[in-house]
Amino acid sequence: AHPITRQCLLWAVATVAQAVLGRRPGRRAALRGVFAGGVATTVVRLLGRLGSQRPIDGRWAVATSFVAVGALEAPKIALPISSGAAALSLRSVRAGGPTPPVARIGGVVVGGLATAITTRVWPLVDHTPAAARTVSRHADVEPSSTGQGLVIVVNAASGPSAHDELLAEVLDALPDAEVVKVDDPSQLDTRLLEAAAAATVLGVVGGDGTIGAGASAALEVGVPLAVFPGGTLNHFARDVGVDTVAGAVAAIREGQLVEVDTARIDGRIFLNTASFGGYSEFVEAREQLEDRIGKWPAAMVALGRVLVAGQPFELTLDGRPMKVWLVFIGNCAYDPPGFAPATRSRLDDGQLDVRMVDGSEPMARTRLVLAVLTGRLLRSGVYSTRLVERLDIATPDSSTTLAADGEIFEGRGSFVVEKSPTRLRVFAPRSGDASVPSADGANTRP
Repeated sequence: AHPITRQCLLWAVATVAQAVLGRRPGRRAALRGVFAGGVATTVVRLLGRLGSQRPIDGRWAVATSFVAVGALEAPKIALPISSGAAALSLRSVRAGGPTPPVARIGGVVVGGLATAITTRVWPLVDHTPAAARTVSRHADVEPSSTGQGLVIVVNAASGPSAHDELLAEVLDALPDAEVVKVDDPSQLDTRLLEAAAAATVLGVVGGDGTIGAGASAALEVGVPLAVFPGGTLNHFARDVGVDTVAGAVAAIREGQLVEVDTARIDGRIFLNTASFGGYSEFVEAREQLEDRIGKWPAAMVALGRVLVAGQPFELTLDGRPMKVWLVFIGNCAYDPPGFAPATRSRLDDGQLDVRMVDGSEPMARTRLVLAVLTGRLLRSGVYSTRLVERLDIATPDSSTTLAADGEIFEGRGSFVVEKSPTRLRVFAPRSGDASVPSADGANTRP
């Protein structure tokens, strides 16, 4: 095979291996590696065309970018794979004769620069669990070490997870826990309330929408929530530090409770994010893709779809008339900035993270896309962000399509988005200074 063909096949195999073996982190590493490798190759070719000589070795540039991306995104899986591929790639350099040291150094510099460019346009996400206040231990809200007092509601329609395997693992560790399976999504809210009334602790198996419904039931009855990640997307479970069944079981056995903020949009509880207008369409389109290609690429594709097909809409926000494209609202401040928010550093900061695109500005769509692609969204005149505790919103319509934790529903034309005065108590593993002790265990925001 031609040397270039061999190089392409080598990196293609490495990319596929990262995506398959590394799950979501591996897929992010694979996509970012392709992105960085493409940038590195483009830079090398452009520099080569500027002069008669080509002092930069493209193979070193691509190898450096892939290894750096693997170290950033998925060091346990992607870094060994990309390093092995880089070693094989660079062995072939000798076949074409010795490479000047300056060409290798130039390739390393360009590869590092390409990686830095990807992080500028596609920010890295810190997946460390968010911090929250711990609650003083109370025996009356803790199940026994065998799970007695824990009622677990399973949304059988939530996500592709193997719920039977998950439940087998839970019941092996907590054999006295009671399990309630719900096959009809229309009955979920009712069954959650019934389970909460009969439980010391309400457990929930499902994705973010199911957990949000469980939070509403737990707050209404006044019991803590135990989260078992079993949906397509498990953002809240990840943020609270429960990304495995073992983590959830350990939190329950240790009796570790934390308090997290809750918020409401038109009276409906949300734990992660809410949205309306074009952003509801954006969320729906993004979540169809993000588990396969990563959140940032999915966000870019979804943003393109919404901006091409959608139209700005009029509303009155806190008494001020506006025309906007998209509105995102996060329960607590989110990172990174822009339209692919992924994580929170705290779950109890008392704030709503509001991000909007102004639809009254000339060429708003074009300016927004350029700002996102160049990493200058925060400086764009069409984009705004702020932290508030409440929003009063009125639209000309009698009803509005709203979204809470990814679940679309029909709300009123005029509504309020606000922080709830009551925090939710959740079982979550905590260590070191990841959480701030609560003086009295009360679950109301100061």
